Amino acid sequence: GELSILRTRKVYEAKKEAEKPVFEAKLKAVEKVFEVLSEKVKKIRERSDYSKIFEKLLIEALDDCEGKLNVKVSKGDRKIAEKILKEKGFEYEISETDEFVAGVEIVFLDGKKRVKNTIEARLKRAEPFLKSEAAKLLFGG
Repeated sequence: GELSILRTRKVYEAKKEAEKPVFEAKLKAVEKVFEVLSEKVKKIRERSDYSKIFEKLLIEALDDCEGKLNVKVSKGDRKIAEKILKEKGFEYEISETDEFVAGVEIVFLDGKKRVKNTIEARLKRAEPFLKSEAAKLLFGG
């Protein structure tokens, strides 16, 4: 009866408490994987194919754009951005920033729309999925 229920509850609580350090260690391991990935992202500009990566980010961001644009790019990406914007026939104002490592942020000059296609924004959007996948790879499931 009641004693059995109490005993089962105590066993369950003890088991849960015993599993806590293992769970926390797994969580730390997944966080570490994500930290390493974040550090690699910061070095993306050093890659030999960086200009192709930037070009892809910009072209993706321009897909939904029309009218006059305010384009913000990372320092050093202005020339390639201007080349692409001219080829695509956009009217634009361009500025450089150190707010992000790679990618582009576009604001329609009427202020109604903002497109942010930066490496950091993409990593942030993918974070839950990536952490889940890292956990599966590290611990099964």
